[in-house]
Parts: sequence; C-alpha cells; structure tokens
Amino acid sequence: MPDSDDLQSLLDALDASLDATFETRLRDALAEKPRAWLVDELTRHVLRERHLADAPRSSLTHRHARAMEPLAERRQRLQRIERMRLDDDALQQTIDRFRSFDRAALESGGFLIAPPHQGKEALDGRHRSAAGEALLQEAHDVFYALLYGTPTQGVRLTRVRRDFLTATLPAAKAMLLERFMLAVTATPAAGTWLDPEGLSDDVEARNILLQVEFGDGRDEQISAALIAVLRLINYLEINEEILYARIEHLERSTLVM
Repeated sequence: MPDSDDLQSLLDALDASLDATFETRLRDALAEKPRAWLVDELTRHVLRERHLADAPRSSLTHRHARAMEPLAERRQRLQRIERMRLDDDALQQTIDRFRSFDRAALESGGFLIAPPHQGKEALDGRHRSAAGEALLQEAHDVFYALLYGTPTQGVRLTRVRRDFLTATLPAAKAMLLERFMLAVTATPAAGTWLDPEGLSDDVEARNILLQVEFGDGRDEQISAALIAVLRLINYLEINEEILYARIEHLERSTLVM
C-alpha cells in the first residue's frame, strides 16, 4: 500500500496505476488510515474546494457592483478634494500629519472609541468620534486623490513614473477600499495569518488582492503618501493587525504611451 503523508499524495500514488479496481483499492487504502487522519484530510479537502468555488462569486461579481460608491457621493468627494488644493508641498505636510497617528494616539486623542482588537471586525461609526469620522473621510479623499486626482480636480502633483499598488485585505473587508476605487483589479487569494496573541488567527483565509496602477513622483513621494494613508485607514476602519500593501515600479505600461 502507498506510504503517504496526506490524502493528495495517496491519490497521486494510486492514480499512477489507475484501472478498473481504483475504487476498491482506494477504499481499502482509506480503511487502513486512522480516523483522525481521515477527519483532518476531509476537512482540508472541503475547505480548499469551498474556497475555490466561493471566492470568485463573492469577490468578483454583483456583490462588489453594489458596493461601489454612489455617483452623488463621488461628486461630493471630488468637491472636497478640489478644496484641498493638493500639491507637492501640501502633500508632504499631509504625510507628516498622518504619520503622527498610531492606534494608541488615535485612542488617547479621542478619535477612536473602545475599538475591538485589531484583526477582528472592521470599525464603524460606533468606534469613532466626530473627529475620527472627519479624519477617516479626509484619509479616504487623499487616497482617492493620490490614485486618480488630476490638475482639473485641483490635484497638482508631479507624476513622472508609473507604479503599481497591491493591497491584500480579507474578502469581508475589501469593499472598504474598493468601493471608491475607480479602476482596480480584484483577485481572490487564500492566505494564512497567525496572530501573535492568538485572538484573530486565519488559516486558508479568503483574501482579496486589490491592484491599481498610478502615477508617482520622481522622489516616490506619492508612494510614501499612499502607505501613510493606508495605515491610517487601517487604524480607523479596516482594523487588521497588519494591513499588507506593496508598491512596485513599472518600466512600461499601456496606460502611458
């Protein structure tokens, strides 16, 4: 009988000599395995198949279409962004201010109100004061402006190169960023996160990769601002222990000739 460490290895070994007796031999092989092994392997198999079947439906279809920011709210956002008069100097001031906040500072400053442990559910209006709501709205507006803002919208940032942002979020929280992103690629992915405190472990977690191309400055100032604003949005709303995002430089792109 094949010596295997998991169900897939057992199937592969039997499949190598697949014939009319496969079902019988499979049953005999499984009958020799300990009950705990069978339970573990069946659970892993079902979870893997469930993830592959459910993730595309829940992340790339009509649920996200309904989560898009309404046009009226987008217009209000653009009006607020135009009033910011965001240029290179103003952006640096914004980066410095956003970097001054961490979770402890937001709680002690009265922006957050008894928020749950990071890694648990996303924060909503119950966990933010009026000042916290205003700061989150500003962070959303700056995030939008960094990705899509143009001079006609009052965003006069120097953009001389193309970069690529990838943010990884739990599927249940992806719409918190995606809802006001004009052009984004959303891809389902499985991941594992073990909380050092053991309070929010996720094994084979259903994640969404949000990917978008944007124009960056010569000194990567816009990239730095995106990282700063994403950290602030995480503290105020997404509420992950670690919100993973990375930025890569693009040598070529069809978006710019």
